[in-house]
Amino acid sequence: MNLTGFLSVMMAQKVMNSATHKQLRDLAQDIIKTQTAQIQQLEQLSKASS
Repeated sequence: MNLTGFLSVMMAQKVMNSATHKQLRDLAQDIIKTQTAQIQQLEQLSKASS
């Protein structure tokens, strides 16, 4: 996992645990889902090209 993706997922997890507004929790959940998928895809492509 790259550092930027890791940090964005960590920040989103923190927001999910502390946010009181549903819109913030929903956005954080979406960030976690999309960033995790993108990071996994990047890692797979990186391994395939090595």
